[in-house]
Amino acid sequence: MRWLLGLSAGLVVVLYGCCCVGSTSTVVISNVVPRTDDAGVIMDVHDGNVLQWPLPSSGVSEYTYYRYGAGYGLCKESLWGCAGDFDLAEGCGFLTNHTIGIFQSNDLSNWHFVGEALPFEQRPEGIYFRPKVVYNAATKLFVLWVNFVGKKLKPDFFNSTYITATSTTPAGPFVIQNNDVKTRYGNPGDFALLVDDDGSAYIAYDAYNNRHTVSIEKLNSDYLSSKGALFNSGEIGESGNEAPALIKYSGWYYLLFGSVCCFCNVGGNAAVWVAQDPLEPWEYSGNDINPEITVEHNVTSHVIPAQQNGFIKITGYEEDQSKITWVWTGDLWGSAPDGLKGHDFQYWQPVTFDDSVVPPKLSMLSWVDEFTIDVA
Repeated sequence: MRWLLGLSAGLVVVLYGCCCVGSTSTVVISNVVPRTDDAGVIMDVHDGNVLQWPLPSSGVSEYTYYRYGAGYGLCKESLWGCAGDFDLAEGCGFLTNHTIGIFQSNDLSNWHFVGEALPFEQRPEGIYFRPKVVYNAATKLFVLWVNFVGKKLKPDFFNSTYITATSTTPAGPFVIQNNDVKTRYGNPGDFALLVDDDGSAYIAYDAYNNRHTVSIEKLNSDYLSSKGALFNSGEIGESGNEAPALIKYSGWYYLLFGSVCCFCNVGGNAAVWVAQDPLEPWEYSGNDINPEITVEHNVTSHVIPAQQNGFIKITGYEEDQSKITWVWTGDLWGSAPDGLKGHDFQYWQPVTFDDSVVPPKLSMLSWVDEFTIDVA
């Protein structure tokens, strides 16, 4: 995989296709031009993940990328933060009409809307956000996890849980298997999933019951529930954090998270913690790849004014570390020019590891309008 960053301050290239050479597609991905599907509709797909399929170990020479995310709709953002049905304030972001969209692409640039992962008529009423999909090789099922805030008289964050569902294909739709996943720390919040090399899976999450402190838990073999407190890392770092990302590189596990943001338009940090086992003690690396900065009028923002979403792992034909490209993603809340929540941008940027140090160090983020990437 190769990628080139482009800083196009005044000129935006709007021709975003691909040039195919052999089995490789070279695409330009923009952070400043709205991403649309093949029907010309702006993609309302946020805080989810991208799954490359088939797996590289299958030996195929072409892949399809499936993108899953929450659709927040075309409500007008009158303010930033926790609004909508969760609060009496006018706004959007925590409404009960969110979609869970599935899009597919052969090159991460040209997208086609597939459908809804969880059709409304097949799911309980409430707030859905931050969906993630992984593949379970043992059960041969695709497994969806999604945050769910139940609605009694009104949505209540102390009625929060995860819903898990399965599908035989990455294109869904998914069928709910567990509508109330139990975790060590109750009323869980943002989360990330990791499937390890041996097929075991883990969830990194924060919770309202532990004041938004991140921890990691091992999942059961079907990936539909957690193994609970006996398989928990304990609390990692301080309270007041969310939006975790969990990846593995060169034998090391990397956990990134930032301060509570809740649709903030200044973004959040991405502090890097490392460990050699997901459930063993974690150490702060001293590296924050999206640190705070001071902008106009002494306002605090971040290098990338986005809240961390996760990483896209783009793998070549073989599980060769040198052929893997990691793309950091974060949601630029409040960035839509028309003020519509569903049109907020998502920021993508390739990152690298410095293998000359142990553990390898993640590169810092720095705003780019666009970048070019080779996709197998």
